[in-house]
Amino acid sequence: MGLFTGFIFLMILLFVSGGDAAIDDIINAAAVVVFGCIFLGSSSAFNAITAASVVALGVSYGIPIAVNVAQMRRALPPRAFELPPAVGWACNLLGLSFIILTTVLFVFPPELPVSGSNMNYCIAAFGIILIISTTQWIVDGRQNYSGPKVDEQILQAAASHDAGVDPTVIKPGADETSQQQATKHL
Repeated sequence: MGLFTGFIFLMILLFVSGGDAAIDDIINAAAVVVFGCIFLGSSSAFNAITAASVVALGVSYGIPIAVNVAQMRRALPPRAFELPPAVGWACNLLGLSFIILTTVLFVFPPELPVSGSNMNYCIAAFGIILIISTTQWIVDGRQNYSGPKVDEQILQAAASHDAGVDPTVIKPGADETSQQQATKHL
């Protein structure tokens, strides 16, 4: 059933894109087919992969929240919408608690009594993914990762909007005196 579903997904993808699907879409479809084949072969392996993906997603959401909490919620720049401090703390701590709870629950075995055939191998799959990711970062990521592209004009416009400056008056690379003059027009 999983192989058939992956094949149907690939055909729909190729039909919708007019046959000119990007390589990323083809790789995505191939991954669906591979995961479908894993489900046909071993339900324990499929459960481990799906549980590891949920755990990895939770951890990826939890890291920025934990860093924000560890820095006493002072690391974020000024922004248009800001929760009151008590509500922000409550949301952050509730989110971290939920992530910890779901991570622990997804590592539990799916049924009792536990044997080698019905054990939850989520932690093994997550460990393998962590080892591969860390190795990839050490070998290639540190040298070639440049981070997200930041548009300076958008950042300048957002900062000037927060400061009460008309962003349409400020030009890229403008000095402080022209910015002060733009503030006087308001």
